[in-house]
Amino acid sequence: MQRTKIEWVVNPDGSRGFTSNPLVGCTKRCWYCYAARQAKRHTSCPACVAFRPHAHWERCEDWRRKKPATIFALSMCEAWDPAFDVMSVFTGLWHRNGRPSLWRRMETHPQHTFIVLTKQPENFAADPPPDLPNLWCGLSVTQGNVSRDVADIMQVWPERFILCAEPLIGKLGVYVPDFARLAWLIIGGMTGPGAIQPPLRVVEELVLAARHYAIPTFVKDNCPWCDEWGPKPRDLPYLPNPGKTA
Repeated sequence: MQRTKIEWVVNPDGSRGFTSNPLVGCTKRCWYCYAARQAKRHTSCPACVAFRPHAHWERCEDWRRKKPATIFALSMCEAWDPAFDVMSVFTGLWHRNGRPSLWRRMETHPQHTFIVLTKQPENFAADPPPDLPNLWCGLSVTQGNVSRDVADIMQVWPERFILCAEPLIGKLGVYVPDFARLAWLIIGGMTGPGAIQPPLRVVEELVLAARHYAIPTFVKDNCPWCDEWGPKPRDLPYLPNPGKTA
C-alpha cells in the first residue's frame, strides 16, 4: 500500500490516500495505459513487468492499518479481465485467489473506503461485487456513447457508482436517466507520452449536466478549465463529511 498523488484519493483526515494492488495486470493493452508503463518498474516480479494478470495477496497485509483510509484498489489492474477467471478456474482456487477473495478481504476491513474501477462493464455486470458499504465502484471511460455500459452496471450496482472520465479525450454520451443517478463524476486529462487534452467543450457539457443534477464532481488539475465557470469542483462524496473537498 503506497501513498498516492491521485488528487481524488483522500483520507478522512485530509491526508493523501493510498493505492493498493493485490491483483496486477490486464490483457486489454490500451495504448494510453499508465499502469502498464509503471508496472515495468517492478523488475523483481517478471509477471508485473509483463503486466500479466496475477496476484500479490501479501499486499493486503497493509490493510490491517487501524486508522481509516481511502484506498484506490487495483489501480494497476483490470479486475474483470477474463484472464483472472481462466487462471483461477484452471487452478481450482477461484474462491481463494479470485475476486471473491478480494471482496471478502475488503469486507473484513470496514474501517477503510475502497474504490475500484473497471473498463469491462459487461464482465462487471455478469459478476458484480457484493454490496459492501465501504466499496465504491465505477466505470472508467475516455470517449463515445457509454450509455449502455453505464446502464448495464447500474442495474447491478445502483449505489456508490462512479463515472470516471479519465483520461477524457473526446465527446462522451450517457443516457440522462442514468447520468442523473451517478454518485460521483470524475473528469481528468491524460498524462505521459502523446497526451491528449480533454476537449474544453466536452468538459463544459459534463460539468453543466452534473450541476443540473446535483452530482458530486471532481475535476483534476490536468483538466482544462475556464475561470468564468467558477472554481473547479473538488467533491469527495465518500468522505464522512460529503461537503469536504481536497
